[in-house]
Amino acid sequence: MIQGVLKQLSQPDGGGFLKSETRYTDGTTSTSYYKHRMVFPLIRIGDRHLEGYTVASDQLGHEIAAGLRPGQEVTLFTYVHHIRKKVIIGAIAADGSTFRMPAKGLVAGMLFYVVFSPFIVLIPAVVVGMLVGMVGGKEGSALGLMGGFLYAVGISWYTAYRFYRAYQEMRAA
Repeated sequence: MIQGVLKQLSQPDGGGFLKSETRYTDGTTSTSYYKHRMVFPLIRIGDRHLEGYTVASDQLGHEIAAGLRPGQEVTLFTYVHHIRKKVIIGAIAADGSTFRMPAKGLVAGMLFYVVFSPFIVLIPAVVVGMLVGMVGGKEGSALGLMGGFLYAVGISWYTAYRFYRAYQEMRAA
């Protein structure tokens, strides 16, 4: 939770889906779409400079960009996705305006972090763990494998916990 007077809110970048077309030498084309997260390049609240904060959903980003004005007292609710990416899940202005991620976003986020995220993080974590463990020989590789597995599950579930706590804090405000 970040509170203070909003001094600057830059317009968000990105959002929506991007289309990519690949043309092959035989004349055929392949089209693919991918999600492009909405990012606020700069938000200044009090003395804090918040750079590169993404939003949980594009709709929430549009609502925040249209509803918050510099000079307002605001409370911004955020969590950190897998240690590095900061995500905005809601904002409340002193005039009573509220911008919140819907409850279905909580359910989808928890499902992702508890079930799917460990599998996504597992592959690089196990590879790195085994490479580091190779220094210790055959037993080290096995320990590195186990360490990578524990890291993948641990970081994913810890992020789920922080996400849930931030959402509960936002609902209580």
